[in-house]
Amino acid sequence: SKEWLDGAQTLTPDAHGDWLNQRNDTFASYIPLEPEKKFTEKGQSFFSAQALGVATNRDAYIQNFSKQAVLDLQKAAIAFYNDCAEQRQQVQQPQLINWTRSLREQVAKGKTSTFSEHAMRLSSYRPFQKQWLYFDAFWNEARGVMPKLFPTGERGENLVICVNGIGMNKPFACLITDITPDIQLMPNGQCFPLYWYEEKDVDLFGKRTLVRHDGVSDWILDQARRRYHGATVDKEAIFYFVYGFLHQPGYRETFAADLKKSLPRLPLVERYEDFKKTSDIGRRLAALHLNYENLEPYPLEEKSDFSDTRVTQMKFAGKKGKENRSTLIVNGTLTLRGIPAEAFGYQVNGRSPIEWAVDRYQVRQDKASGIVNDPNLWAPENPRYIPVLVKRLVTLAVESQNLIAALPPFAP
Repeated sequence: SKEWLDGAQTLTPDAHGDWLNQRNDTFASYIPLEPEKKFTEKGQSFFSAQALGVATNRDAYIQNFSKQAVLDLQKAAIAFYNDCAEQRQQVQQPQLINWTRSLREQVAKGKTSTFSEHAMRLSSYRPFQKQWLYFDAFWNEARGVMPKLFPTGERGENLVICVNGIGMNKPFACLITDITPDIQLMPNGQCFPLYWYEEKDVDLFGKRTLVRHDGVSDWILDQARRRYHGATVDKEAIFYFVYGFLHQPGYRETFAADLKKSLPRLPLVERYEDFKKTSDIGRRLAALHLNYENLEPYPLEEKSDFSDTRVTQMKFAGKKGKENRSTLIVNGTLTLRGIPAEAFGYQVNGRSPIEWAVDRYQVRQDKASGIVNDPNLWAPENPRYIPVLVKRLVTLAVESQNLIAALPPFAP
């Protein structure tokens, strides 16, 4: 109709070919996180290294809350696979093995696999959920360069900032981890490390020599020191500046379209005082997000008929679509009340930490294999781990919100 045509808006694509959600030209003037070439000092970027998270393509078989379950499942899978390798043919046995492209190629060549206890390590599977992972090139479909970031799997060898991959529909988010990240910790996540490791020759005793390199580039350190006129700036401060700045609400809102189509690009802020404050807040956010299992529990009210704390599937009170999110039903006998509204303000990938707990800490059974993943087996010596974790995550969310609100304002 004429009325519809009169109110219509003419769409013109921008220089990138975007018809809708067009990119902001200012974003392109900022400094990219990712290097032009990985593991070198060439180029002008915040980082000299980056990596994708681990893609196993058989999560149910080699990732689990229970370390013993992973050990038992992997030993059985290797024994079965080796029998198949001797015959150079794959045999369908979904309870033991998931045949992927790489395994089909290996079995056709008759290549066998050997179990290694050293392959067991902790993994950041989803936000605020760890699992045990069998980290092995033979059994992980794609590890990429992750062994350069976490060569041994020991805690403390690295920190990485993980961000959404390109083309994701979720609002931009980021999360720091100190253990091997799954590729879906953040959707198709890209990881930027504080360090990366180079493996040198094996010594006379068969031990690998690992040389540690900085993940933050020499170029950005030089730029920061020039801009801030000799103020005390080091690569660790820059790393935490990145983590703090990526939480800036104004930055996320201004460049929402760009952050779906490109990896983040950041400015070096003009004033050293703002750089330092952003870096300090980034460091404090990192401490919260890394140590969530040890935070002071938020004082939620507990209503319990008796001491049963086993979790099958938690849920908020009320009917679906009209939930009372101030009350969480942990199980049939335990309820947590008094969850503040602020606990839902801080979000990662469209969910607050407590919503991630509700989603991830439930008993699941894989349809294809029948394998059960039971969160109650994560800390069997601590039967109250899950309800106390919920309280800790409320603390994390509230304190994260307060820190984010204290970030220096953003002006494009």
